[in-house]
Amino acid sequence: MELFIRKYRGLSVEKFILIDPTYAMWIFKKSSASGELIPIRKEVKRLIKIFDSKPFTGSCYECGKKATRFSLSAPSSSPYWWCDKCNPYNILGDDNMSVGKTYRKLAQYARRYLEREDASRLIRKIAKAKGLPKDATIEQIGEFFRNV
Repeated sequence: MELFIRKYRGLSVEKFILIDPTYAMWIFKKSSASGELIPIRKEVKRLIKIFDSKPFTGSCYECGKKATRFSLSAPSSSPYWWCDKCNPYNILGDDNMSVGKTYRKLAQYARRYLEREDASRLIRKIAKAKGLPKDATIEQIGEFFRNV
């Protein structure tokens, strides 16, 4: 909890996971959490589950059907959107591509290829693609995580 308190003092956990996906995944995976970190870890897990359950609102880059996943080409923080039928590897042919649907996949990509600020921008782009307003207020962020 001490590290969390120092680094993100005054932020809601909802906002924190939209700012620092690498640190959020560290908390998510911390099996030896103790003290005040236990409820934060539980909340991070709950919020990531909600984030992952939200559908994408955009269309597939190739066919225009409803998007169900994203692709990222290292070291870019600009995602492409895909349906389950179209194959981004065949279309874009990029060996450094990462394809996924989950917060965990985003965090893994961010940890490998992006600086903290770019990772934060990327997670907000994905959240926007799941319905979060671009310049969301604290209330809108809370609403985003309440509406499943």
